[in-house]
Amino acid sequence: MRFEDDFDGLFFSESVLSAPIIQENTVRVAVRGLFPIKNHRLLKLTKGPINGFLVFEGVARSERILIEYVGDSRKPSSFREPRRECDGPFATPIHGMQLHEFGFEGFWEIPPAWVDSWVVEANRFFLDVSAP
Repeated sequence: MRFEDDFDGLFFSESVLSAPIIQENTVRVAVRGLFPIKNHRLLKLTKGPINGFLVFEGVARSERILIEYVGDSRKPSSFREPRRECDGPFATPIHGMQLHEFGFEGFWEIPPAWVDSWVVEANRFFLDVSAP
């Protein structure tokens, strides 16, 4: 199932995020533990958690700030210094193409880290859910 234009109705704070899969100007991020909120259309099917892919098309920028846990991520002894990771380079957006900024957060599995801020600037977003 594909859900378009409902990004603001997704709750990411308990989600597990994968490294991005990049093909030209499309970025796909596997997500587990995602919850629909507000009036998201998925609420008619499930309250969550949901597994699927965040898909961004026409990407101009994708970058995130990771804060790695030191020790067990459930009870870390401390944190490493935040580091910025940038994806790309991406092709120059087509003149006149409208870009939107999508921001989210979550848990990064390997190495265990908190994604403090992942910002994707893209033309379009959809959530690909195979089985809610």
